[in-house]
Amino acid sequence: MQVRTELLKKGTAYQNVWLYTVHELYDAIEDCNGADLKDNDKGVHAWDEGWAFYAGSQQSVGKSDGYMIYNLAQKRCGNFGTCADDGVAKSNKKLLEYFNQGRDLLVDGKCLQASNLIPLIVSQMTVPLIQGTLRYAYKSDLWHKDQREVKCKSSVPDLASNKGKEIAEGWAFAAAVLPQLHKCDADKAKLIRENMEVTSSIPVKDTYSKVAHVLQSMYPCLGLKCADIGGLESGVGKYFAGLEPCDDAELTRSYIAPTDACPDGVAGLTTAGAHAVIDGGDDSALPSCGATPKAGAESGFSKYATNMYKTAWDKSKSAAENKAAGACQIAGYAVGSDVTAHASLDLDQKAFEAKIRVGDWSGAGEIYASGGNNSMKSSGARTLKGFSTSVQAKMIAEEEATALDYKAYWGHADYADRFVQAALKATSLPFSDAKVCMYVCMYVYRGSSLYDCLPVWLGRLSLMCISFSFSFSF
Repeated sequence: MQVRTELLKKGTAYQNVWLYTVHELYDAIEDCNGADLKDNDKGVHAWDEGWAFYAGSQQSVGKSDGYMIYNLAQKRCGNFGTCADDGVAKSNKKLLEYFNQGRDLLVDGKCLQASNLIPLIVSQMTVPLIQGTLRYAYKSDLWHKDQREVKCKSSVPDLASNKGKEIAEGWAFAAAVLPQLHKCDADKAKLIRENMEVTSSIPVKDTYSKVAHVLQSMYPCLGLKCADIGGLESGVGKYFAGLEPCDDAELTRSYIAPTDACPDGVAGLTTAGAHAVIDGGDDSALPSCGATPKAGAESGFSKYATNMYKTAWDKSKSAAENKAAGACQIAGYAVGSDVTAHASLDLDQKAFEAKIRVGDWSGAGEIYASGGNNSMKSSGARTLKGFSTSVQAKMIAEEEATALDYKAYWGHADYADRFVQAALKATSLPFSDAKVCMYVCMYVYRGSSLYDCLPVWLGRLSLMCISFSFSFSF
């Protein structure tokens, strides 16, 4: 059940919502270009919707208390040393800056300048996806304690009971970023997929350190620098070997596997740069746009009964003046329009996660498809499912670059919905049992005979494993 849970929880937030957030930015530019001179919106509302979906109504500034992508960035910055001194993920800080700039440019009708921010926003929204892929490449690697090409005789592959969960998480992150990797370098993207796909016979077969090296080599193409991603920390002052912060000047170097002498394990732990995480606080001068939830709402799953939005942020006024006028903020972003209801879509995600945690797949499917009366609409595009099923009509038809790349890679505009539906409906074989297909050899053999045993044991399990068809070969 853990495998399905992770695929679903991360699939909805980091695939469905991620792409729709980007769509709102393109939509804002289209609205700006077509706006009448007397139009007070000029694309600002769609731009605000992008942030509302990215952060959600429950998110506090610099804390890990939300359900959407902002919250993921907060979690991963603690793992990779990329939190600012106030605890806010550096990617979230940059995104807030870009969204603020875009809002003000749109108010002034500067459509082209606002559109130039979209690639920068996409890059920073990709940061936690890369960090998640790297983290779970390490966690899923059976040989993460020995990265040598020829393992030490004393080395034993890891057989942790929760490996299925780790692999599912890694695949969810990798799947969310693979189309961008493929556009950068098809061969490198293929290697990442072969290592991270949940149905791979051997997880992370080329070692996590090689996966990291290949990913790092694509940072420039993704519009990222090594400092954006940081390194996976093993403790205060230390990083896991092969996952240290990279050097932008050395990203073209060839991969070299560790060659230190046995039996000391992987070498290369460094003490440079790691630091303790500081939990940030909401230091905005403005009140939150959403306030008290509805009284008696089931488990708190309801959009806010009190909408604090009164007026749009006015860039010509000070924060104090805007506060006095009734402006409000969502996770630190001062909105230029009323998107409180849009932000409450994260309550669908909250309710969805509650259902899948207890194995209520039917209930989860209902919330996913209709919103369960939690979000701004009980049907249509503004649901977790609708964010994906509307891609063809809303994004591909408008030739939005990011959506075109994702459809080109997966072969379907609604790839994210197919990802989620596969996990929701795969009840003929419990996902947790799929670990048997991947690990049976590891329990019997180890070392050089690992690959030799797979054909024999997978043959014995073929009837069981053939039904485990969760992949993107639709």
